[in-house]
Amino acid sequence: MPTLGEHIREQRLTHGLSLGQLASKLGLTASVVRSWERDQVTPNRPQLDTIAELLETDIDELVA
Repeated sequence: MPTLGEHIREQRLTHGLSLGQLASKLGLTASVVRSWERDQVTPNRPQLDTIAELLETDIDELVA
């Protein structure tokens, strides 16, 4: 079963975004997004809402 980080990475790549591009859209650094994708850090709820919106997915799909 994919982790949250794997879901974020998969959706980011599906939308053709680099780490830096997604980070820029979120007002963060690429290292923050990388830490999410590696499941080293979990984004907070407001960040998850924004990630889901930017990646045009449902938050439930990200955290499933």
